[in-house]
Amino acid sequence: MIFKVQLPLATNEPIPLALVYNEDRSIKFTTPVEKVEEWFIHDPFKIFVEADYFVNFGGKEFIIKEIVEDKDW
Repeated sequence: MIFKVQLPLATNEPIPLALVYNEDRSIKFTTPVEKVEEWFIHDPFKIFVEADYFVNFGGKEFIIKEIVEDKDW
């Protein structure tokens, strides 16, 4: 599934959070920036990724597979 991942432009939170969502926003959540920041190579604030997302008994799992080209959403 394709997800858009956005880093905050500015924050005063002790643990900055990235916003993650799919195109129709049926899946939308935040994750600590430190878990996704290594994927931000060309754009410092947003990327589109192919990723796996599932909910299990231990919580939510979000696993990025690769960066994909920008989408129009």
